[in-house]
Formats: sequence, C-alpha cells, structure tokens
Amino acid sequence: MLGRGTVKFARDRRGNLHSYWLDRDGKAREFYTKGASAWPIWRRAFRMGEIRRCPSYDLDSPRHQAIKEKKSMKSFKRIHDPRKVFIIVNGYPRSGKDTFVDMAGKYFAKLGWGAHAMSSIDPVIEILDRAGISAEPKTPEKRALMAEIKSALEKHDRFVSRTVVSRMDGAIFQSSFMMQIGFIHVREPDAIAFMKTLVSGEFFTVFVDRPDAERVTSNAADMGVEGYSYDFTIQNDRDLAALQKRVHLFVHEIIAAKGAEQ
Repeated sequence: MLGRGTVKFARDRRGNLHSYWLDRDGKAREFYTKGASAWPIWRRAFRMGEIRRCPSYDLDSPRHQAIKEKKSMKSFKRIHDPRKVFIIVNGYPRSGKDTFVDMAGKYFAKLGWGAHAMSSIDPVIEILDRAGISAEPKTPEKRALMAEIKSALEKHDRFVSRTVVSRMDGAIFQSSFMMQIGFIHVREPDAIAFMKTLVSGEFFTVFVDRPDAERVTSNAADMGVEGYSYDFTIQNDRDLAALQKRVHLFVHEIIAAKGAEQ
C-alpha cells in the first residue's frame, strides 16, 4: 500500500528499475528506468534476476529534505562559486617565465577559466615610453634604470604594487568568467609580500628556474629574486614538451587547491 510522499522501488528480472509513488492528487504513478546502472544508491539492495522491494522512502521527511538541500548546495557551490586566484611569477631573466604564463593561461582558458597576465614593471615602461625611452632591448643598463624608477615609485606609497593589483582586479571584474586566474610578474620579494596583503582572492607564488638563466647582478631587483619562500618551483631544464607537462600538473594543483572540479 502506497502512502503520499513515499516511493517504492523494485527491479524486474532484467535488472531494470521501477519506482512507484502517489502524486498530489492521489494517483498512482510509475517511473521506469532501463539499465542496471540506474539509481546507484539502491544498487546494493537488489540482486540481479530477483524482484526485491526496498523500504518506503519518505520524500517529505525532514531528514531527507536536509540531505537533499546539503547535496544541492554542495553541487551548486562547486559549479557556481566564483574563484579569484592571483599567481605571482618570478625568476631570473630568460628563465622561461613568459612561456610558463602563456602555457598556463591557455590551459586554464581551455578548462573554462578567465586568464589574465600583467607585470609589475608595466607602469614603469609606460612612464619611460611617455619620456621617449624604449624599454627594448632589455640591456643591463635599461634593467638597472627600470629597477631604480620602480624602487623610487614603490617608496611613494607602494605606487607600482597598488597600481598593478588594482588593474588586475579591474580586468577580473570586467570578465564574465566565474573562475578567474591572474598572473603577475614581480621581481622584489618585499613587493610580493605587500601584494599578498592587497589581494582579496587566493594567492600563490611561483618561481621559474632554469639552469642557464641569466643571473643578472646589475640591479637589486634581479639580484633578490630568490629571497622569498615560493609556493611552487617550476623546473624549466628540459624541452617545451616537458615544461608543458609540468605546467599542466601545476594548473590542476591550483584547481584542486579549493576542491574545484574540472
């Protein structure tokens, strides 16, 4: 005998699942599901080739409603809860930082993320450009000049760090993606530590290491790149295919850092 708000299940000899319930008008309804893989929550309760009835399951019970709501919220949060991740990238000149960011950004985009990339030296390059000084080619003299200008600007209320983080926030805000990743190239350890206090999302640091990278000692910014405890170190000591594999592993570690599934 069926009661309102209850469901009874039974399998036929072929393993197909039948469910029976009463609707709001008191009419008996039957739902037929083909295949033994349906309704896995009840799979252990049946044996192939037999007809078995499961105990009535009260759909209106407070316990069932609480379980249903918890599962729904967990699934909704996994899919719809936005994520904003900041990745600070550092390393010596010619270590492969741009290649790493390009590979990681494309892979994040393939997985449905919005990807952005900036450098903390961008505001300095803009100032030099207005003064008619090109930043290219990046000779040791020009690297030293940009480091001096950036150091002076940072002494004035951390101008460069605040500007770059604000720009990245703006780029993420204007994007329509629910999950966002922002890569920022930063040289100075003290600037990295300060940026961590500014961001409102997740924060990770990456050091890209290459054995034959250019160990620049002509300016303080490049000299101090190893003076920070980074969350990740990407070894770029082989070919591009090997680097791409390491980048993919890194991307999945970032995605899994908060339990998001892709």
